[in-house]
Amino acid sequence: MKGGEYWFFMLLLFWGNVCFAQSKVSLFGKVVEAGSGEALVNAVVYWADKTQAATTNQYGHFILTRPIGQYDLQCSYSGYKDYKTSVALKQDTSMIIELEVTTLQEVVIRESPPVRQSGFLAIPVAQLKKIPTLLGEPDLLKALAMTPGIMTGQEGTSGLYVRGSAPDQNLVLLDEATVYNTSHAFGFLSVFNPDAVKNIDVYKGSFPARYGGRTASVIDLTMKEGNNQKKRAEFSLGVINSRFLVEGPIKKGHSSYMLSGRMMHTVLLQLPKHIKLLTGKPVQDMVSFWFYDINAKVNHTFKDKSQLFFSIYSNHDFFKNANQRSNRTQISTLQWGSLTSSLRYNRILSKRLFWRTIGTYSRFNYRLDTKETRQIGNESSLNKTNLNNSIRDWGVKTTFDYVPFSNYILRIGTEHTFHRYFPGQIKVILDNEPSNVSINQNTAIATKESAIYAENDLHIGNALKFNLGMRYSFLSVENQNYSNWEPRIALNWSLAKAHSIKMGYSRMQQYMHQLTSNGVGLPNDIWVPVTQKIPPISANQFEIGWYSTLDPNENWKLSIESYYKKMQNLIEYQYGSDIIVDYQKNWQDIIIKGVQGRAFGVELMLQKKQGKWNGWLSYTYAKSERRTRQINNGSWYDSRYDRRHNLALVANYQFASKWSLLANWVFQTGYPITLPLAAYIDFSGNVSPYYIGRNQGRMPNFHRLDLGAIYRNKNQKGREFGWNLGIYNAYNQRNPYYLEVIRNYKKIDQTATIDRLDVVKQAFFPLLPYFSYQIYY
Repeated sequence: MKGGEYWFFMLLLFWGNVCFAQSKVSLFGKVVEAGSGEALVNAVVYWADKTQAATTNQYGHFILTRPIGQYDLQCSYSGYKDYKTSVALKQDTSMIIELEVTTLQEVVIRESPPVRQSGFLAIPVAQLKKIPTLLGEPDLLKALAMTPGIMTGQEGTSGLYVRGSAPDQNLVLLDEATVYNTSHAFGFLSVFNPDAVKNIDVYKGSFPARYGGRTASVIDLTMKEGNNQKKRAEFSLGVINSRFLVEGPIKKGHSSYMLSGRMMHTVLLQLPKHIKLLTGKPVQDMVSFWFYDINAKVNHTFKDKSQLFFSIYSNHDFFKNANQRSNRTQISTLQWGSLTSSLRYNRILSKRLFWRTIGTYSRFNYRLDTKETRQIGNESSLNKTNLNNSIRDWGVKTTFDYVPFSNYILRIGTEHTFHRYFPGQIKVILDNEPSNVSINQNTAIATKESAIYAENDLHIGNALKFNLGMRYSFLSVENQNYSNWEPRIALNWSLAKAHSIKMGYSRMQQYMHQLTSNGVGLPNDIWVPVTQKIPPISANQFEIGWYSTLDPNENWKLSIESYYKKMQNLIEYQYGSDIIVDYQKNWQDIIIKGVQGRAFGVELMLQKKQGKWNGWLSYTYAKSERRTRQINNGSWYDSRYDRRHNLALVANYQFASKWSLLANWVFQTGYPITLPLAAYIDFSGNVSPYYIGRNQGRMPNFHRLDLGAIYRNKNQKGREFGWNLGIYNAYNQRNPYYLEVIRNYKKIDQTATIDRLDVVKQAFFPLLPYFSYQIYY
């Protein structure tokens, strides 16, 4: 523990001692949706003279202070009508603000509220659902990739590359429980049902001290609480899957429930082949795939205004491929899924002190099975492979929010998490012989991770605001202890009414890794912990940005941000190694550790917030590199997460009260790959590709146009319904999903010899029309 960092941490805890108190009273309360009682996260409550503003927390609570007197109060939230009222403050006052939904369907990204730092992004879920995506299925994570600094991998995948980092470096939370897998259907769809999600906050930098354990970003999702006034249901029938949501009060005004589900409904298409497989008839290339996810949540408000929440989320994917002949059967199955749950209790201990405690559980399982049976006469043989990877977490968090003065908020908290990893345990059976059963050395590993933090929001006048925080994290594993001080600072300086500068610095520590396989698209990436041999990832990030309002009506917004990130102790597979190929080895013996990383870039965003025409244009220039002595002779090389140029345009046109048209266009520089430089003849006489270096080539550039239309109306019974229509990849661009090395044969006399090796791009997604139908009860 360094002395300077210790005293800096103590300064945060006792910052209030240097502030001076004023004779003021408090206005505290909650912002909810009118008609449902659903708490609204990130609503902005402020005095009309704009001397002070507050942003509602995850439970809809806010607090403002002012000397005794009469004041005008306002509240705004995207997608809702502005709220205005007059408040007579004679003493500490509590109130509930109810916001009504607006009927205007706009694509709006909220600008960061005054207390937010650089690198923060909050997009209303209702707007993310409108962006056209693959087969028209709303996808919250893919929609985020239309904003600066956030990109996806190959077409169809849902893993996010944030500012040049790997997907495993993103902390994804659902009701404060960690979600380790974010992909359905081999990455073609993200696991979050948009009907069940209320709010998404994204931090690309200037991370608040309350978040830790990852080095790239924080994606914090909150489930809907459920309508506590009346029962409500909605159903959606799409091309590849259907969704439902039911919600309503348990005790009106005090408790409610929400249940939402989604399931793929293409499995029946393979039913005839299933029957043939079970009855022993020949089957060729039977492919069966299905998935589901389900969200459930209940909550109750007690007489003392304290609240209890319980939420649970589960998802599962199953894939099967089979070939069956008269004497041979080959079956491969792949399944993966997650389970999270959280129990949360919050209470207002006093007019200035808010407390909450959370218990969480997270689990991720991945299983791959291959089985081959042969029948030769009366004899049979069996070859079988089984791979299991899982991670389980049990955690508890306690936090306090204290507002001693109108210009100062102190947040302190602790976290404790118990992890248990099962990293790629593999069992192999060859030729049905017990002596040929092999199990690798990847035994279960347990770790204990803890953290304590303090975070300060301080406003100095109307021009200067900053968030100052410190986090101390600690990990115990295999009799080895790791710890780190993680300072955070974010500054917001208003130069004038229409211009501001924001800057920030963050140090982050990550106590787990993900081994990313060389395969394309398959979710067989293995979660592994920090060990005695493998140290934690650390990252330092700096950012600065300029933000401007371009017109008096505050309709046009322009922002420019730049960042630099330096990373230490990343890991990579050794060349040619893989957890399955090297199944007899321990995973720690087939990786390269101590890899360095650096990333830097510039992000630009121009948005039009309101009007019949609205939307945004974003551009990102980004560079991401890695370096290690074992690769490229110690020189820097482009990482697989390098996307040099990324351009996105999102537009919405509301041409009638019931119709809106949508379009988005995206361009990305192709990501780095390792291409063969030449070919050679091996000792067996076979021609094989010859590689030099890592990631010295690139995939072709990627671009795509999507068009959509949304129709909303009510039938004769007053029941709301709607259609979503559109075209994915409207001009039929053949964007490659992967590149394949093809051997071309040339016939000489009666024999065939390899003439050359060609690299051919394989594309999966042509022009695809889509539609879905929704009905609301």
